[in-house]
Amino acid sequence: MILYFNFKIYSSNIQDLDQKRIINRIKLIKNKINKLNVILPIQKHTNKILNLSELFYKDLNYLDKLKILETGFDGIYFDKNDLYLLEYFGLGVLTADCLPIIIFIFQDNLNNEIYINNNWLSNFIMGGILHAGWKGIFYGIIYNFFKILNNYIKNSHVLRIFVYIGPSIRSCCYEVKPDFINQNNISKEFYYLKNNKIYLNLIDIAKKQIDNSIKNIKANIQKTELIDKNECTYCSNKYFSYRKGHKTERNITVLYL
Repeated sequence: MILYFNFKIYSSNIQDLDQKRIINRIKLIKNKINKLNVILPIQKHTNKILNLSELFYKDLNYLDKLKILETGFDGIYFDKNDLYLLEYFGLGVLTADCLPIIIFIFQDNLNNEIYINNNWLSNFIMGGILHAGWKGIFYGIIYNFFKILNNYIKNSHVLRIFVYIGPSIRSCCYEVKPDFINQNNISKEFYYLKNNKIYLNLIDIAKKQIDNSIKNIKANIQKTELIDKNECTYCSNKYFSYRKGHKTERNITVLYL
């Protein structure tokens, strides 16, 4: 478990069983995070991110609800007004090689004492959880999160940013075809050749997009902290991996208070 101020992050493994199955997820919720339930996006490899409160309270007509179910969304963001919901629910994404990404944004007045006890709450701006496979990353889900952030901040703000990247397939095992490289116009810095095979470093692409997004934020950045779980779902025996043959099973990454 990762602890960042009052936020907690849990990444499941094979011992937690298939988290796509509701019965297994209920056991994890009860035994590991002690919440009523976990709220998941309708994951369809999109670049869409919805607000947590909107999922609960937005007055959608029947056709709008059907559209969300059909098109899906792969991220959830929340602000200070949504935090009370995290007292009862966790936010999660299901993965089996894709990247689970969690981001927290705080206002930083350059005085670390603001984070003692519960003072962190007054400085919290927003956070989010993303399901980021190659489609979501190339379609811009990371950039979209930081575009949402820009709606919350002012030029005078000084920010502290925390990013977590969970277990996912790494460059050691992510083999792709030449057509994939060409069609997506991927720079040579993000793949390498070994035994006449091409291996993609999707993690570094995500980190580059995060870095570029932070540079374009209309505020001063006091500190950026990135924690990479640095575990490969394919070559590790700890996680489910789609490419390894786990076509239906899923890991879960959960953030909660």
